[in-house]
Amino acid sequence: MTRWLLLALGCVSGGVAAAWLLFSAPPATLNHPLAGVATQPASATAAKPELAKPASDAFSVSPAPERPIEAEAASEPTLSPAEAITLMQVMAEQGDPRSPALLKTTPRRLPSAEQLADSEQYSAFEQEQLNDLLRSYTGIVNDIPEIKERIDQAEQLGERTPDEINEAREAVGQLEAMQARLQQENPALLPQ
Repeated sequence: MTRWLLLALGCVSGGVAAAWLLFSAPPATLNHPLAGVATQPASATAAKPELAKPASDAFSVSPAPERPIEAEAASEPTLSPAEAITLMQVMAEQGDPRSPALLKTTPRRLPSAEQLADSEQYSAFEQEQLNDLLRSYTGIVNDIPEIKERIDQAEQLGERTPDEINEAREAVGQLEAMQARLQQENPALLPQ
């Protein structure tokens, strides 16, 4: 039994050592897979029977190409590193200028002592809190006409790409579908 354990340990340690040698070696400067084999004319090989000497590091991978591949070249950055850092700092401090303004929050209403004492009253209080939360999310349906107007204006002025315009129109369509569904299923969740 101990022989098998020692054999397994030896195999594992040999594999780890081989992997370590393979991945810790410096990259080779050779690009051809057979570059480690010396090529000599047939007459030279017949005169001197020598084995081909491998390159200094036959296990390493060829280095990355100096120029990017065609697909990567098309997506070159348009900002310098300094400009990108400045833009990230401005976005972190002031936010994305394309995002809508945040709404002012109102303090959360707490349950009264009577509601806390009675489980039915507290359940009703929790349900009303949940409905208020859902109404705050569904309140956007009141802004659908304004959103459509802003989309049309952005399209006319060329402020957004056609893909962004289509995405915005799809989002408005989803809002209208949500509004119609809520109107049928639970009109109490629609804002008053």
